[in-house]
Amino acid sequence: MTRNNILTAIIIAGLGISGCGNGTTEYTIEQKTDAILKQIANEAPGKPVPPEAKKQISDKLKEQEAIANAARKEGLDKDENLKIISAITAEQALASSYLQKKAAAYKPTDADLKKIYDNEINNSKSYHLRHILVKTEAEANDIIAKIKSGEKFDVLAKEKSIDVGSGEKGGDLGWSPLNAFVPEFKNAALALKPKEMSQTPIKTQFGYHVLELVEAPKAPTNIPPFEQAKEQVKEMAKKQYIQELQKTLMAK
Repeated sequence: MTRNNILTAIIIAGLGISGCGNGTTEYTIEQKTDAILKQIANEAPGKPVPPEAKKQISDKLKEQEAIANAARKEGLDKDENLKIISAITAEQALASSYLQKKAAAYKPTDADLKKIYDNEINNSKSYHLRHILVKTEAEANDIIAKIKSGEKFDVLAKEKSIDVGSGEKGGDLGWSPLNAFVPEFKNAALALKPKEMSQTPIKTQFGYHVLELVEAPKAPTNIPPFEQAKEQVKEMAKKQYIQELQKTLMAK
């Protein structure tokens, strides 16, 4: 979004300066203009506001105030729905300011950032898996026993798996990130070593799986080193922190 678009969005959308409600005329045009300029500085710190911005904002606020005053003369400020909209706008401004304040105060350590960085790398790794999917736990246990006794995984997959697509390939699922799979399947894959098979059936919404990690996972080759990625990871950490804060507040 360009700076001019930011100015327009703030003026039109509100951020607590909507002309629909009571009390708008308690503040001068200059006070309102300064408040918006301060808000812009908070939204985009370090980026200078264009010289023409103050006059743009001031002119728009004068127009808005003139229209709002006309609306008050006709009693529109007494409309209950508009009062509710004004309250919502005020809450929006308050909530936005609160989250900005919390985000600015959040200072993750390098250890915090490294943990997030490592987690992102792990999540982006590709895993080469194969599985045999059957309807019952007993069938899965029987297949595990047969493989342990020397029968071939790929042959049993072709004979027994109800996942026809992978079954025709000997159970091979190819290379995929683990986030492509349901949690139970993902967690089981994480616990396996290369060329290792699950020792117990894995239950998911699809049935019971016998799972094998065919070879070691591969991380993407285009991920920059931690020191180069630190600022990007910091923004990611801040976003995660705010999301968790919102969840906590909602739970309360």
